[in-house]
Amino acid sequence: MIISMISIGTELLDGRVQDSNSGVVGRYLNNFGQSLESINVIPDDVHRIVKSLNQCEKGIVILSGGLGPTDDDLTRYALAQWCGKNLQEDAQSLSLIKEKFESFGVPFTENNRRQALFPKGANILPNTHGTAPAFSLEHEGRHVYVFPGVPREFEWCFDLYLKELIAEQSEERFVRAVIFQGIGESRLASKLPGLEAFDVGVAYRAFYPNLELKLSASTSAELSKSFDYVMEIAEYWYTSDANQSSAEKVGVYLDRIGKKVCTVESCTAGGIGAAITDVPGSSTWFESGFITYSNAAKAKWVGVSEDILEEFGAVSAQVVCQMAAGAQEKTGADYALSVSGIAGPGGGSEKKPVGTVWFGLATPTGTYAFLRTFKLGGRVRIREASVAFALAFLIWELEDRLISRSGLLGPFERPIVFSPHGIPVDEELL
Repeated sequence: MIISMISIGTELLDGRVQDSNSGVVGRYLNNFGQSLESINVIPDDVHRIVKSLNQCEKGIVILSGGLGPTDDDLTRYALAQWCGKNLQEDAQSLSLIKEKFESFGVPFTENNRRQALFPKGANILPNTHGTAPAFSLEHEGRHVYVFPGVPREFEWCFDLYLKELIAEQSEERFVRAVIFQGIGESRLASKLPGLEAFDVGVAYRAFYPNLELKLSASTSAELSKSFDYVMEIAEYWYTSDANQSSAEKVGVYLDRIGKKVCTVESCTAGGIGAAITDVPGSSTWFESGFITYSNAAKAKWVGVSEDILEEFGAVSAQVVCQMAAGAQEKTGADYALSVSGIAGPGGGSEKKPVGTVWFGLATPTGTYAFLRTFKLGGRVRIREASVAFALAFLIWELEDRLISRSGLLGPFERPIVFSPHGIPVDEELL
C-alpha cells in the first residue's frame, strides 16, 4: 500500500513550527514494516498544493493543515481546483461549528463559515477536537484524506479515520528494532555481513550516542533467526528495544526485584532523574535525586571528600565513586547513579577536553566507575549522551553484563571508595 503525506503551512518552512504529523503516520506504518512513500512540506499556496497532489503516487494521500478560517488557509480551495469540483457549504457542519463557538463562549465570526466548505461530493469527517471538520475524496486513483494541522486534532482524526484501514490493507510484517550504544553505523554493519543471508529488511538510524537497527520480515521465524544472529555478535552494545526507553527498561527490572535507584548529577543537571520520572509509576523504584553542580554541594549533600576534590578535580573516577556511594548511603537506595563531566563550551583542558564525562554506579556489591569522552556535538548533545549512557550503565548491571565492559573500573568496596586517596586508577586501562 502506497501512502504519501503533504504537510501544508508556511510556518512549517520558516522555522516557527516543526512538522510532527508526518511522524505520527510514519511511526504507525513502522508497525507493519512500512514507511511513507514521500513527505512533502509546502507553504499555504494553491498552486503548490495542486502540484504536490499531482506528484503523489496513486494510493492514499494524507494532507495536513490549511483548514482554518483565515485568508492563508487555502487547502480546501486547492482540493476543489485539483478535482474540478465547486466548493459547497454543508449546513450540518456549519451548525456544529456555531455550536462549538457557543460552547467556548466565543463569538462566531463570518470567516469561520469557510470551515464548512467542501468540494462537491467529498466525504465529511467530523472533528470533535477542533472547529474544522476533516474530509476525504477520491480523484485520479488517489484517495485523499484532508486533516487539520493542529497536532492533537490531526492525531485524533488519523486514529479514527485511517488506522483501521491501514491495518486491514497492510501485508503482515514482523518488525523488531533494537538500540545499541558505543558503536557506530558503519562499524556495526561491517560486523554483520551474514545479515544478507536472511530474508529481512535492514535499516539503521543513528541518533548520537545511540544506534537503532530495525529488522523486518514476512515471517516471525525469519525475524527471530536474524535477530538471534545480530545478538550473537552485537549483544555487547545492546541496551534496549526501540519500543521501550532505557528508563522504562530500568523501571521494569527494578520493580521486578523490588529495588530502588537514586541519582546524583553534576553536568546533566537532573537530566537522568527527569528521564526516569517521565516513566509512569517510577515513584515505586526511584528514591530521589541530587543536583550537585558545585564542589561544595558534592561535599555537603553526598559526602565527597574535599581533599579528593582538590587532588583529582570534580571530573574524576574518585569523585563520581564517592558521589554514587555517598548518595546510596544517604538515601538507602539499592543503586545510585552519578555523573560529573565537562559539557562545554568552556572548561576543558588537554588532559580533560570538553566531552569528558565520568560515571559512577553504586550497587549492593560495590561501586564502579566508567569514563566516556563524547566528541560529537556541543553542550546539549553531550548532556543528552551522558543521560543515555548513565541509564545504559545501570541496565548492563541489572542484566549482569556490566563486568564485561572494556575500561570498567571496579567494583570497589566502600572503605576503598572513601580512602584518603580514593579508588586506584590504572591510566592504561582508560
